[in-house]
Amino acid sequence: MKEAPLHPHEKLRLQALMELDVLDSEEDVDFDNITKLASSICGTEISLISLVDSKRQWFKSKFGLSATETDRNIAFCSHAILQENVFEIPNATLDERFNDNPLVTGDPNIRFYAGAPLVTSSGMPIGTLCVIDSETRKLTQEQLFALRVLSKQVINELELRFKNKVLQRLQNENKKIIEDLSKQKEQFISVSEHGRIGAWEVNLKDDSVYWSDMTKQIHEVGSDYQPNLETGIEFYKQGESRDKIKQCVDRAINNGEPWRVELEIVTAKKKPLWVRATGQAEIVNGECVRLFGSFQDIDRSKKTELELRMEKERAEIATKSKSEFLASMSHEIRTPINGVVGMLNLLMKQHGLSDEQKNYIHLGIKSADSLLSVINDILDFSKIESGMLEVECIPFNVAELFSETLKPLALKAQDKNLELILDIVDVGECIIKSDPSRIRQILINLINNAIKFTSHGDVLVHGACQACCRFSSSFLVA
Repeated sequence: MKEAPLHPHEKLRLQALMELDVLDSEEDVDFDNITKLASSICGTEISLISLVDSKRQWFKSKFGLSATETDRNIAFCSHAILQENVFEIPNATLDERFNDNPLVTGDPNIRFYAGAPLVTSSGMPIGTLCVIDSETRKLTQEQLFALRVLSKQVINELELRFKNKVLQRLQNENKKIIEDLSKQKEQFISVSEHGRIGAWEVNLKDDSVYWSDMTKQIHEVGSDYQPNLETGIEFYKQGESRDKIKQCVDRAINNGEPWRVELEIVTAKKKPLWVRATGQAEIVNGECVRLFGSFQDIDRSKKTELELRMEKERAEIATKSKSEFLASMSHEIRTPINGVVGMLNLLMKQHGLSDEQKNYIHLGIKSADSLLSVINDILDFSKIESGMLEVECIPFNVAELFSETLKPLALKAQDKNLELILDIVDVGECIIKSDPSRIRQILINLINNAIKFTSHGDVLVHGACQACCRFSSSFLVA
């Protein structure tokens, strides 16, 4: 037995077979009728539509045989697909290629074989229409012709079914695309209605203008309204808005520049309306042939924006007025306090004052200084609101700041029978750079609160300095 060699274009042949998607498919009465007819015309016991795979031959239709496939290496059809015409073996026992073939020496005891190649429209033989018998014979010319005609019918049916499958798949895909487009259209309409966004288009070749339904609704015109470029522009409010849209259209036509602007229109019912108009040009061979874009009603958001802007301006004016008032008031208060401080300083220079009197005068000066600091804080508050607050950064002695700050507060503590204790052992001679006025005010606020919310006992103020790094230090208050 001699095995058939592979087809010269075996890879392409197998690809053509796979593309038909027919292997291991269900039985088909149309193909069964062809095999019955072939067996009847040729007078043979068996007729097959055999498709030659890489490892086997599989029978799409079979008449007179129960098997569904055989190995390719023993298949007569493996030899037949290498021929251009009908491959005929009158007596297999006398042919050295088949005389010891299992299909000859055993069931179905092949003696006669004739196979017409099934050649696709691309020129690839994928199998055969064959007739087989256990008796030797030779086909007449009429029988050979009929076998060739029937083989062409088989390949036509196979390719037709494949094309129908492809067509059905494309129809299903098109149906899905149409359904998806329909959903997208519904979503677009929904977005258009909720966002009040319309579309427009101008064909400069025939001067036709298209407005979507929403665009017509925004302009408050009827559904049958047919605009043109000139009447469309006339809806824009005369003056800045109309001049702006004309400039945008001219630049788009002449230079291809897109636009996105917020302008005012006056609807057909004389209603002023803010809109956002976008547009772009379609340029063909250097010439603008079409303008298209979107049109959105932004009247509510635009008016809200304008109202907020006006509120902001009013708030800024009020803040400025308040700052000016606070500055004026602080100045009026600062003047008499400075006078009190001056008088206290003069009094301090008088001779014959006891130490206790000097101490009281000194506390009066420090208290006046604290009051001036509060007044300065009022000014600072106005500066914070206007973004003009400046913070000092000067060196000062932390221990002295603590001592000077607590002296005027000690009297307040005594009034509540509280003892105000200052512990600055851990401060030492610490000098830091910061704003002493701000820190003094923080200390005053903290200690005042401590005195206010302590009913009996003492208030302990503990301070400590520590180095944070080579270039900075901090102090702690507890």
